[in-house]
Amino acid sequence: MIKIILITPFIFATFLVAAQDLVKLERDSILLLHFGKAGGLHQWKQLKSYYIKRSSLTTSPLNPSHERSLDSYSTGYTNIYFQDPDQYRDELYKDGRGAIHTFITNRDESKLFRHNIERETILPSIYHESILYSHHIHSIGVTPILLSAYEKDSLEYEGIVDAYGKICYMFFSTVKNPVGNNSRLVVYIDVITNLVHATTTTSPKVRHKLYTDYRDVDRFMVPHTNTSYDNGTLLEEYKILEARINQPIDNLLFEVW
Repeated sequence: MIKIILITPFIFATFLVAAQDLVKLERDSILLLHFGKAGGLHQWKQLKSYYIKRSSLTTSPLNPSHERSLDSYSTGYTNIYFQDPDQYRDELYKDGRGAIHTFITNRDESKLFRHNIERETILPSIYHESILYSHHIHSIGVTPILLSAYEKDSLEYEGIVDAYGKICYMFFSTVKNPVGNNSRLVVYIDVITNLVHATTTTSPKVRHKLYTDYRDVDRFMVPHTNTSYDNGTLLEEYKILEARINQPIDNLLFEVW
């Protein structure tokens, strides 16, 4: 005999809420494992400042990927300074030619000074939040972004996938882009190490970045190499040469001249 079981809208809604709670619980458990492996949730909440010196191997994204050769890449290094909540300084040096540009942003404005042509540009305020959001990804890794999304409950968990050669937990978040379409940031956390293995962004183009060579810096686990790929070919590679976290930084470095 077949029994027909009627599921009322109330019961269905209850099941749906319970399933959503389980997904959220699994998501939060994975993120807490990541924070613990990366130095501790409390530790990352205390991130106030850092200095990073990194080497770079880069090419212009305007160069078609299929036409890139060793000659199309340039080398250099960058000094990066950050002080919470919104002070950031980026000094770029390339190919032994001295400073190419200095970029400074603070709570009032963002300014770029091109040393080779001695010209400064005040960037529109619309870029401000986007720059402050993205620079962590290129300097000390994705953990600050994950922490912010975790606190705002704005990160979605998609399950376990094979991503760029490793089995990973997959998360995604929508990143507001004030100058174009919103970007989808996908984060892949290695199921073995519980550290971020890779990210993928979707705007303006689909690109992925790999994070390797994790080392302890003042009790924070920081990837010392991050490599970006565009259409499967190398776009840029950065290697940390020197790093200090939560150590004093001269406020004069953030003065917009």
